[in-house]
Amino acid sequence: MAADRYELIEMTKSQTLLEQIIQQAQHFFMRLRTEYVLDTIAKEVKDPLIVSHWNALNSPTQSCVKINIMTHGYDTVCRTSLVVHVGEKSLKCVCRDGRVMHMSYEPQELRDLIFCQIYQHQITAVQALAKCMGWQFLANSTHLGLGAVESLGNASSCILASPIGDRMIAVRCEPQTGVQVAIAQSPRKDFFPGQLVKERKWENLGGSFKEVRWDKMEGKNFLNKMELLMSSLTSSQ
Repeated sequence: MAADRYELIEMTKSQTLLEQIIQQAQHFFMRLRTEYVLDTIAKEVKDPLIVSHWNALNSPTQSCVKINIMTHGYDTVCRTSLVVHVGEKSLKCVCRDGRVMHMSYEPQELRDLIFCQIYQHQITAVQALAKCMGWQFLANSTHLGLGAVESLGNASSCILASPIGDRMIAVRCEPQTGVQVAIAQSPRKDFFPGQLVKERKWENLGGSFKEVRWDKMEGKNFLNKMELLMSSLTSSQ
């Protein structure tokens, strides 16, 4: 039953049994690392919620997990989804906006990506909630150039205005610092006519933003606090 030259050449073109076992073992440990990272983040971050759905039908060297980022009680308002393909030595992530990111076997790369997606989700969710509350969406930025340089990712921000435009809310989310919220109102209470600006109409431009003590705000989570803040700042006139 000796193999001839033709059979030996054909065997060199396909993977040996040992190579297949090594690839399956590499994928197994890659999957364990990914599961550990997702479970750890889900325990650390309570707002928003991180839900992972693993595909039941996978190949021995390829797995797929869908990650949903949502806020408890507001899952119908906004939900951020991304798909991670777990290979043998690398990860491929397909984000909500269609971006495809390739990562190595280092778990920290996946962890950093998830945290950046979490705080971008907060800004997107605030904008969706503002539409439901009747507030006007003025501007947003996913790569804010103001403030200290972030060691991880970039700060995101948005500015919202009340239905009649007499109140404004500025929201800033940073992967390291967290969420900062500031409000401004018009007419300005601290407006004083001077030699250059004499007319009272300029008081309607709005005053400076004042930061909200977010840890003292009532509410179960970030969006719940934002809903209560918008409700309290909405004028009936």
